[in-house]
Amino acid sequence: MLIPNLSNPLTIDEFIEPREEQINDDSEDIIESIINNYSQVEDNEESQFEEPDNEVEVISHADAIQALKYLKLYELQQPDEQGERSNILALERFERLVIQRKDTTKKQVAIDSYFSRGG
Repeated sequence: MLIPNLSNPLTIDEFIEPREEQINDDSEDIIESIINNYSQVEDNEESQFEEPDNEVEVISHADAIQALKYLKLYELQQPDEQGERSNILALERFERLVIQRKDTTKKQVAIDSYFSRGG
């Protein structure tokens, strides 16, 4: 049976025992051969859990609030009432939460500091 758009299909033997996992018994030290074959796989697995080199951009409160407003507007503009009211309410609830977070990060300063900056 041929599967369309499949190039180089595996035989049943290749599927059951892939070439990459076959161990050559020619070497006198079979354990060393096994370690060499599978140590590369472990290195790849470890690299998956490492932190990426690229730093993720920190989203400001203002940007998050603006994005939520866009999403709410998108949901409101859906034709034939496809925009669900529950989604709009959830977005509004989350917008209030972000505004609260923004307010908690504000610092109160004395009015003298405002006038001393312009100096």
